[in-house]
Amino acid sequence: MPTVFSGTHPHKVEPRGRVSIPADFRRVLREAEAAEVFLVPQLRDERAHMFFTEKSLRSYIRSFDDMDLDAEQQRAIDEVITGEARSLAIDDLGRIVIPEEYRNSIGVGAECVFVGGGSYFEMWEPAAHAEYRRAQRELARDIIRSNRIKELPV
Repeated sequence: MPTVFSGTHPHKVEPRGRVSIPADFRRVLREAEAAEVFLVPQLRDERAHMFFTEKSLRSYIRSFDDMDLDAEQQRAIDEVITGEARSLAIDDLGRIVIPEEYRNSIGVGAECVFVGGGSYFEMWEPAAHAEYRRAQRELARDIIRSNRIKELPV
């Protein structure tokens, strides 16, 4: 049984924004006894949204406490994370409704891709995710080449 959100899962999105959470992700959410997820705009890449359980969202927010942020920087982080976060109820069939403004902001139409991130998962428009994935693979290859890594640590 999965204990972290992992994998890449394409899904259909209904016209009003209802979408099924991937089965593997639903198992993780059941384990966490989560009846809702929190949608937060992705800070690293504005082409995606992040989804957290309440516990993982608290942990994410606390991770910024370790940074040396001034008051203005902390306010900006708080505004984006907690100010723009939306609580989404999970129905009995494991579906959520993504508000139209959030779907539009990342270009999600009739299809999306859910991507596991360990303690959270992301939602992408499929073409944007494919582009992002290509860039990440190239970056990983460059790191391996530039560091002359012949064998990956186990």
